[in-house]
Amino acid sequence: MQGWPGPLNRIIINDMFWKPRIDSLIDKTLPLQYEFLEKTGRLDNFRIAGGKKSGAFIGLWFNDSDVYKWVEASAYVLVQRWSRDLYEKLLNVVKDISDAQESDGYINTYV
Repeated sequence: MQGWPGPLNRIIINDMFWKPRIDSLIDKTLPLQYEFLEKTGRLDNFRIAGGKKSGAFIGLWFNDSDVYKWVEASAYVLVQRWSRDLYEKLLNVVKDISDAQESDGYINTYV
């Protein structure tokens, strides 16, 4: 594919503008967002749908999108800088999402 820069792990961002922002994402923003996802029941919705927890759906019908955005952001920044804590949280969230997936491939926590 013309213009494709190649694998993300071959792109190193270490300039004075973006590097501090990536560090802030890993050290502050994404951990705080994870806490928010826990406190607001967004992660529990996947656990309920996956049969790991009992209860009813919490929040608005589109709350899953916040979890998916967090997963995407975490995956992108982990390519730039390793964080065991963030990686372990990411693996657990991906497992919860996977467990919530129906046999036909559909994922819907709003049930």
